[in-house]
Amino acid sequence: MTKKERFSMKKNIILWGMLVFILMVVGCDNEPDAPAKKNPSTENPDFPTANGINPIQLTENQWADGNISTPDGVQWFVFTATVSKQYIHVNFGTLKDLYVRLYDSNGDIVGTINLYGSTGSTSNVYGLVTSGQKYYIKIWPYSSSGSGSYQITFSSSSSTPSESSNGGGTWSPPCTPIQLTISQWTNGSITSSGGVQWFTFTATASTHYIHVIFGTLSDLYVQLYDSSGNTVNSSTNLYGSTKYTSRSVTSGQKYYIKVWPYSSSDSGSYQITFSSSSSTPSGSVWSPPSEPIQLTVNQWSNGNISTSSGEQWFTFTATAYTQYIHVIFGTLSDLYVQLYDSSGNTVNSSTNLYSSTKYTSRSVTYGQKYYIKVWPYSSSGSYQITFSSSSSTPNSGSGGGLGGNNTCSHVFGNWVIQSTTGGIIFSTRTCTLCGWVDSKLEK
Repeated sequence: MTKKERFSMKKNIILWGMLVFILMVVGCDNEPDAPAKKNPSTENPDFPTANGINPIQLTENQWADGNISTPDGVQWFVFTATVSKQYIHVNFGTLKDLYVRLYDSNGDIVGTINLYGSTGSTSNVYGLVTSGQKYYIKIWPYSSSGSGSYQITFSSSSSTPSESSNGGGTWSPPCTPIQLTISQWTNGSITSSGGVQWFTFTATASTHYIHVIFGTLSDLYVQLYDSSGNTVNSSTNLYGSTKYTSRSVTSGQKYYIKVWPYSSSDSGSYQITFSSSSSTPSGSVWSPPSEPIQLTVNQWSNGNISTSSGEQWFTFTATAYTQYIHVIFGTLSDLYVQLYDSSGNTVNSSTNLYSSTKYTSRSVTYGQKYYIKVWPYSSSGSYQITFSSSSSTPNSGSGGGLGGNNTCSHVFGNWVIQSTTGGIIFSTRTCTLCGWVDSKLEK
């Protein structure tokens, strides 16, 4: 290699080295800075730290009470993740439809879900999280006008957490429940439209029956909850002759019963108990909501309902296996009658008496006490009422027996035995003048 060639190679090496140095310098000068740490207080104005809100600390598997007291309100909770997948559980109280949103400590949303009551009183949502990191939960009602109470916790399982050693939860209703004793009737009353009432009992068998006796509230729902706030099956509508429902339960565990009217505008009184049988418990203390007037067979009693929404109650002791309820219209000429037994059960459905329809009959049990409820079709006024063992209108000397214009003095034929059942003889005799049928029962 000549001296000139060696000089040219040396020059190229120097130039290449200078180029590499320049590129390195330029690269260092243009290297981007490391990303700045986010400040959720300034970048997410919804985040609690941006508004001076102190979120409620949650402990794993321990229920915390929540309450949103105003429409459009929100509530915040915070927890530290213990595993990579955490479940957020909610027990519904008076707030039954809400949103849950999970945030990380940077204010980024991890997930959002709507939890609501039709899927049960306890729901959960899980988020993929980083163990040891802090997370925030935002709760707000589904409806902008919603508010109410609930409970919340987090866990590492989709199973509903409980705190007691016997497997029962610590959930409680939004108001203090009334304690029930098995087979003993307890008075209930819902005093305002849209109201509810709560009861509690401890199960003594694997199946329990919830019984009601209707008072002025005769159409209602019952819903059973366990001690974790989970619904046990769906709610049951009790009305008419449907006066009990059954549920499979765990003996020794605590349960809660929620009662509310079928119609949001209804209110009134009732009785409730629980038992281990579908038979109506004995010892019922049912009585009408107002003092009933005592009726005597074939003797007319005056009735008067002073308002179109009023009612009146009567009582009698059955003297036959079939009894007829008769009325004579006064200023009230269109009304309903409903017969109840001594446990408050309706005997058939109600009957509308008006115009020429002035009586109705019911099969009853001889010697048992019954109650008659009378209420107007639309107006108010006076009337007369009695009961008998015949469809013939009983005679009356003071108010219009036999349609109100005949005061027959009966002339009876002989007694005729109609039937003999269980040693009891049922006999009748007929008036030879007006055809009215008298009856008697004797042993």
